[in-house]
Amino acid sequence: MQAEQDLKEKILAITMQIREDRPELRLFLDEIPVPIYDENNHVTNMKNLKKQLKSLNDILKKYS
Repeated sequence: MQAEQDLKEKILAITMQIREDRPELRLFLDEIPVPIYDENNHVTNMKNLKKQLKSLNDILKKYS
């Protein structure tokens, strides 16, 4: 569960960074699908969180 929480914190940090420091990239935040979490399927949750984090990092890399 700690790994899942770590991913959520990283996602939040990058999202806030984009909102505060790179407002021109905010449009891309709406294009990233928000994963649906399943309390009973930890593997799927982790996969979705990793995918969401990768998408956020890709946006920052591409437009920085």
